Amino acid sequence: MKESQLQAKIIQLLKSRGIWTVKFHAGPKTTTGVPDIICCHRGHFMALEVKLPGNNPTPIQIHQQTKIRQNGGTSEVVTSVDDVIEILRRIDNERNDNA
Repeated sequence: MKESQLQAKIIQLLKSRGIWTVKFHAGPKTTTGVPDIICCHRGHFMALEVKLPGNNPTPIQIHQQTKIRQNGGTSEVVTSVDDVIEILRRIDNERNDNA
């Protein structure tokens, strides 16, 4: 499977659950390292860097993830649809615990 195919499956899952989702396309230098998928689930900002198993994020991608986390968002490297399902489950549980 290609990374783009995995991204498409993840986007399909997110949209099927009614989650606001945007596929980010790299552009000018100022956006280098921004995660592949930006979404919002139950008021929680999420950024997902999609990688095939065995591949790792670049230093600038790690930097961007750190900045997102420092500002209260979730930013994760995902290698499968199951990874995304687990992140959504974790956010749901956190929201339910705080309700």
